Amino acid sequence: MILNFKIAKLFGKMSDEEHIFMARVAEQAERFEDMVDFLKPVLDSKGAALSSDERNLLSVAFKSLISSKRTAWRTITAIE
Repeated sequence: MILNFKIAKLFGKMSDEEHIFMARVAEQAERFEDMVDFLKPVLDSKGAALSSDERNLLSVAFKSLISSKRTAWRTITAIE
């Protein structure tokens, strides 16, 4: 099933609701980069008219993505 969504994603045939659903699945799997990728088309289509739930998903996606990159940076800096 997820493969079908990945294929649909490649061809841009997913609705905003499907993108949001897949963003939530990506959040549960802690795949925050994928979560951001799924939310970008929603942001493009709706612009500033996002619902509070959609804004929250976007916030969680970027916060978690940046947090993991920051942790990796700290680890590399400590090793140096």
